[in-house]
Amino acid sequence: MLQGRNFKAALVFAALAGSINAYAAWDAAPTLLDSSANVAGPVQVGIEPFGNAVTVWTQGTDVLSRTWTGSAWTAETIVDTLGTVPEDARISINANGDGVAVWRQPVAGTLQVFAARYTGGSGTWSVPAQLSSLASNALEPRIALGNNAAGAMAVWRQNNGSETNLYASRWNGSSWSAAVAVDNLTGNTNAPNVAVDNVGNAVALWEQFDGGADSVFASVWNGTNWSVPQQLDGLTGFIDTPHLAMTGTGQAIAVWQGFGGGEFNIYASRLPSLLGAWSAPVVLDTLVGSAYDPRIAINSSGNAVVVWEQTNGGVQDLYAARWNGSAWSAPAVVQAAAAGSVGIIKPQVGVDGSGNAIVAYSAGGELMASRGTSGGWGVPVSLEGSPGAVGNPQVAVNSTGQAVAVWQQNQNVYAQHYAPDPTFSVTVSSNPVAGGSASCTPTSGIVSGGSTVCTATANAGYVFTQWTTTWGATNGTCNTATCTIPNITGNATITAHFTAAPAPVNGVCGSANGVAVSSAPTANLCTAGTPSAVAGSGPWTWSCAGSNGGSTASCSAPLLPPTTYPITVIVYPPAAGTASCTPNPVTSGGTTVCTATPNAGYTWSNFVYGPMSSVCGSNPCTIPNVPGAFTVTANFAAAPAAAGDAQPVPTLSHWGLMVLSLLCGAGAWMARRRRQQS
Repeated sequence: MLQGRNFKAALVFAALAGSINAYAAWDAAPTLLDSSANVAGPVQVGIEPFGNAVTVWTQGTDVLSRTWTGSAWTAETIVDTLGTVPEDARISINANGDGVAVWRQPVAGTLQVFAARYTGGSGTWSVPAQLSSLASNALEPRIALGNNAAGAMAVWRQNNGSETNLYASRWNGSSWSAAVAVDNLTGNTNAPNVAVDNVGNAVALWEQFDGGADSVFASVWNGTNWSVPQQLDGLTGFIDTPHLAMTGTGQAIAVWQGFGGGEFNIYASRLPSLLGAWSAPVVLDTLVGSAYDPRIAINSSGNAVVVWEQTNGGVQDLYAARWNGSAWSAPAVVQAAAAGSVGIIKPQVGVDGSGNAIVAYSAGGELMASRGTSGGWGVPVSLEGSPGAVGNPQVAVNSTGQAVAVWQQNQNVYAQHYAPDPTFSVTVSSNPVAGGSASCTPTSGIVSGGSTVCTATANAGYVFTQWTTTWGATNGTCNTATCTIPNITGNATITAHFTAAPAPVNGVCGSANGVAVSSAPTANLCTAGTPSAVAGSGPWTWSCAGSNGGSTASCSAPLLPPTTYPITVIVYPPAAGTASCTPNPVTSGGTTVCTATPNAGYTWSNFVYGPMSSVCGSNPCTIPNVPGAFTVTANFAAAPAAAGDAQPVPTLSHWGLMVLSLLCGAGAWMARRRRQQS
């Protein structure tokens, strides 16, 4: 609606990180489906794999239908012929493009359920058949159509005079069966759902009120009988809006809102197979605040998406959770409404074959849509621009991702068509076939500009060489066994190329292997193969890698032990002192330090060493670059007296002096006698 444009500007468009915007493929403007001045009832839609969609709605005294043929809408077709005012039309379309519509219409004062079959090939409707017959109003007719000859199952609720039961009628390919009661429980039924698998088995789901509490029940049609109803919930409070989705192989999921813990939550229960039992219910919303009105869609692989309204600050946001075949995801916000707004109501969801979902809903009276992938939800967009609030939006999505959304607005019904980006497939081959195997993921459903990852595995005797790809006029190559092929813009042929492998060559160590060296070897490392870097600091290691699958040889060279030389130390003269050299012996080319210590009365003179009688006048003496064994002589000299030193004079006692004087006197007397005698 027009005022919704302002509302939309106020919305917080909350999309997940990594989200995408893929809405360029919605129609530029909605299509007005009806042409009557009468008020149109809720419109329903179903879509088949090739993109053809069929709609039904009630208007005046007619059930009307239009078909989307992939490029245009057909003219209106009147489905019923009774001339009374019909209500609550529903439709189911199968993979063949055939369909069945059900509705209720007055007959002799009561509303009864009618059905008409649609043939996709001719676009024609059968004469309506009455399915119900009790003398009371039939309520909430629902329909599910299986593929091929699986037939159809219609359910509705109707009072039998004492309580309202769930009834069913099956189309077996030629006629409708008499109505049978599905439930035998006490209390009234409400909100019926039905789904049919590929072989005609069916599941019915409904809400049952026993006068004190609501419960969710389910029953399985096995082709002959309906099973005893099984209660799915374990709550004692209020239950509402149960909904059901099922794959063609009979995997079913039921969702509903239930009151527990002081607020409404969204619950889910799974039926892995029609021969099994329903799982215990799990809570899908984990946020504070009540959650309402869940809807579910499932694809043929069993991937499902559930959407619901989540209360947040007095308004309803839109949330979603995914079932990936083994676990439920955490809730993800699809769109958050601004505070004070009307909020988000009436979400509807469909899922394509890849698990991508489209949800349509009313946000502030405006019809919005968002597309979700495994990477997140896209930015919501408006599908209409007319004044007036939208009502009862519906969306149908087929396996290829095409969708049709329909809704009520201003007493009319409208439609929008969505065509996803084109997708392509790849064909993988090996050349030659005997050379090995090749695979790519994915091989189908690749969006334009997308990529696929390919892996090649060579057989014995072959080696992978390259990939070649061709699509349209674009060619590409990749030379690694695992390769990402990007920018696919058409159906591609991808080929892994192999060649016969040459004979293996084993690595062989070279002549440097095992030879002791003093430094890392650099030559003669390998006789065959590719040498690696030499590692270590003695010993050293390296390898010789073989080729073509040949073995790798491990090689090494030990460290060469160093050469040492002895030093002969001589002291001269021998008793003059001591001398030594450290280290002794000395590594070739090394250095030794010699030290001399003189004895008393001697002094050190010098060192004389080596074959050239080199003289070193320092003590200690550093002798470098020792070339071999040699002699070191430490020379000493007697220590001389120091010049000018005083000599002590002997002294005599007084007795000595007396004797000395007598001797001197006797000497003088003898000298005179000799002179006299001469």
